Amino acid sequence: YVMKTFIIKENEAGQRFDKYLKKLLKEAPSSFVYKMLRKKNIVLNDKKATGQEVLKAEDQIKITAALDALRKCIAGRQYIRTAKFAIR
Repeated sequence: YVMKTFIIKENEAGQRFDKYLKKLLKEAPSSFVYKMLRKKNIVLNDKKATGQEVLKAEDQIKITAALDALRKCIAGRQYIRTAKFAIR
């Protein structure tokens, strides 16, 4: 399993968490995103989230998943290069 950490930038702030995740994980069905939230595989600022939270600048999103699944779901390689993330 791999954990990726994303930091919300000023221009991404103000949107709902679930909408942001759907943009980030374009290839993943909505049911998968919500299941990951329920199982705490996706957390916001180290806390369980429902998806209804409104993002603020500098919020921290951690996604834990199998590397292959994460590669299939994450949208666009260009976004990944510009996003701040850490693999642990």
